[in-house]
Amino acid sequence: DPNGDPWLFLHGWLDNAATFDLLAPKLLENLPGAQLLCIDMAGHGQSFHRVENAYHFIDYVADAFLVVQAMNWNEFSVVGHSLGQSVAAVLAGSFPSKVKRLVLIEGLGPSTDNALDIPRNLEKSLLTISRPPKAKKCYNSRQEAANRRVEGNAVGTLPYEAASILVSRGTHPLGSEENIEKMEKIILHQSEISTVYEIPISDRIPDEHLETVRWSFDEGVKNAS
Repeated sequence: DPNGDPWLFLHGWLDNAATFDLLAPKLLENLPGAQLLCIDMAGHGQSFHRVENAYHFIDYVADAFLVVQAMNWNEFSVVGHSLGQSVAAVLAGSFPSKVKRLVLIEGLGPSTDNALDIPRNLEKSLLTISRPPKAKKCYNSRQEAANRRVEGNAVGTLPYEAASILVSRGTHPLGSEENIEKMEKIILHQSEISTVYEIPISDRIPDEHLETVRWSFDEGVKNAS
């Protein structure tokens, strides 16, 4: 419902908006008329990749805020999973008067780094960026791509049901061939600029606006089935 109570959904790293395909219908049963918006964050799903091919955490927060502005939402609720919950927490901490409800899944705000680790992390990141880009990953079918995702990646393993949902949005056909290509091309390295300080998010978010959830794809698929 375009006039319903607005909810913004932010997925995890190396996932996409399809993360919430099974959850969204369940929410609508309890929130009739709500306006649910699930976005592909930059470099994920069907969103464009960063021109410089580098992804900084704070840029995701800025992107989410620009989405809210584009939707002309004065108030909204936000649900975030993994990376998405970190983005959601900082967004809510920055605009507490706009965020009515904050739901964090598999996390509790952004991670922080020890200041003494920053030089070493920066060194690793710059060395990674300077390497030639990896070849594109192609598969003979979406089923093959889903099976590969089941085996796990930097984020972890998934049941086939969840992998199939993500692959349906995270790949695209190559021409007229049956082969498909992964659309996510996130560089697996640490951000060039790490968070050096702790963000006092909890001081800015009213307790009644915050809900934390322990959740996994296995439980989510089973409960939504």
